Amino acid sequence: IDGEPLAVDASALQSAGFDPELASPARLRALEAEGVLEVLGCDLSGRTCLWFRLSRHNPHQFSAWEVARGIAHVNARLLRSSVSYQLRGAVVLLDLSGVDQKNVDLALARLLLTSVLPRLPVRVGGVFIHDPNPIVRVAWPVLSSLLSS
Repeated sequence: IDGEPLAVDASALQSAGFDPELASPARLRALEAEGVLEVLGCDLSGRTCLWFRLSRHNPHQFSAWEVARGIAHVNARLLRSSVSYQLRGAVVLLDLSGVDQKNVDLALARLLLTSVLPRLPVRVGGVFIHDPNPIVRVAWPVLSSLLSS
């Protein structure tokens, strides 16, 4: 299953600075090497654990769109290879340890919460935040209300 692409107008992508060359297989391999998203295995319920290490994201090297494309690539690979991912869904661990002003990308956070997570073709059983800073502790109740139940 290759999944459906996001229904976004091409002119809107170009005005947002999206370059189709940046989503090439070589760029996807480089993004995976950064370790922003890793698959940890399964939890006790058999759900696949997706580990987002946002401290490893370099917004000057990879745009938010590239990270979203990388997540779609990992998602497609899991859908083809993992029966537990297809049947039981996933649990997301947002690891915020080490996130500071150099590598924080609000566009990525907005894209993850409003476009990527709601469009995953599997059920997200939970989103857990590790080591949130005080701003996240205050903002999370508002942000989590935007996610579909």
